[in-house]
Amino acid sequence: MKKFALALVAGFFMGLTTAPFNGWFLAWFSLAPLWLLIIKNNGKNHLQLALCWGIGYHGLALFWITGVHPMTWMGVPWIASILIAIFVWCFITFWGALLVIIWSFVFKLFYDKNILIRLLIGVSLWCGLEYLWSLGDLWWSSLSYTQSPFNLYILHLGQISGPSAVTAIIVLINGLVAESFLHFQHKKIFNLLLIYPLPLSLKIFVGR
Repeated sequence: MKKFALALVAGFFMGLTTAPFNGWFLAWFSLAPLWLLIIKNNGKNHLQLALCWGIGYHGLALFWITGVHPMTWMGVPWIASILIAIFVWCFITFWGALLVIIWSFVFKLFYDKNILIRLLIGVSLWCGLEYLWSLGDLWWSSLSYTQSPFNLYILHLGQISGPSAVTAIIVLINGLVAESFLHFQHKKIFNLLLIYPLPLSLKIFVGR
């Protein structure tokens, strides 16, 4: 149960990056726990872990949708209004979590590959799924959304290259943080010295 709680809390921390909390800096390491859990558990329970993370993130980031209640001014009874608001919130939360589940399902297939392959698959797959989700009308919680409106440097990059570039950097840094932690645990000091400074330097560059 601890790993599911960890995934849920990590997703919750990612949700804290959005308004009204605006903790945009949390986005740079809040996906790393899910990345770690998938690899360390050899891909086991990956769908449930992804669901927990997705509910934590999208559930909090999209909680504002409950503001549609009350709809009594439209003639909707109070009880029906709150039930509608809860249903809409749950639906779009699970719609967002589905992206994380699909990402986890495919990423699991490569958990035993080398670091470069995992990073390439992790970043490109997440960006590709976000693009597909953006084609619909129920998509508001892209990872790039976590940096708005306070991280002006990274948002300028988004103006040049689009939101996918911001998402890619966030996923990449989270992946590098996770991989650095794994190498530290395995006492691969040489590899650690090569890998760990990269997410730190990228974070300084995009968030200074």
